[in-house]
Amino acid sequence: MDFLHKVKEEAVKYMTVAELDSPETLTPEETAARLIEDGADVISRRDLGDNLDDDEFFYGLGGVTREHVSAGRVYQDVETFTDVMRFTGRIEYNPSHPVFDRFVELNAMLDGRATACQILPAPGALLIRVLDLSNWIPSTIYPASEHLAADIAAAYNATLAQLYALGCRNVLLNNTAARAIENQAFLDRLLIAGIDPKMFLEDVERMNEEAFKGLPADLTIVRE
Repeated sequence: MDFLHKVKEEAVKYMTVAELDSPETLTPEETAARLIEDGADVISRRDLGDNLDDDEFFYGLGGVTREHVSAGRVYQDVETFTDVMRFTGRIEYNPSHPVFDRFVELNAMLDGRATACQILPAPGALLIRVLDLSNWIPSTIYPASEHLAADIAAAYNATLAQLYALGCRNVLLNNTAARAIENQAFLDRLLIAGIDPKMFLEDVERMNEEAFKGLPADLTIVRE
């Protein structure tokens, strides 16, 4: 018996019954079974405790990469020992995005006992991330800033279409621009950059329309 296994075994001795049966100690399959038993008819990976966070989804798109900053210099804008989004080209659809395999696994796990729901960060969340990274001057970091919104919309449109082809019929988009603008700190950043909040939301909505254009009518997309 290795040391780590023994430590875990000893820890279990002192866990209460409630702790042993808590979501943190259940496998995703066990959690799904429990939710279904409790009457859940729509289940996402967030419900199972292993949803991709926003950055993991963004890094899975074409043209987006993660750079780990392990050293620094005086006055640099990026903190050391952090991951930073960089662009190797324009943002685009990636047919090998990990979200596809993860959805297939979830759908197979539920096996018709409940509907699989895919959670994604909203298109506006990626736009805001690029704007924040560039201090609201995207041309400083994005290779074709005039096409930024269109590139995001096209990448999302193709991603959603592929999810549909894999059997997905329910998508929840979170961290929307409308939700972000409710935050006073974000609203202040917009105003300091000279951007009218109402016009910004209108621009994001036009991007969303392109992102959802031509998708099947029975693909339900809810914005959180």
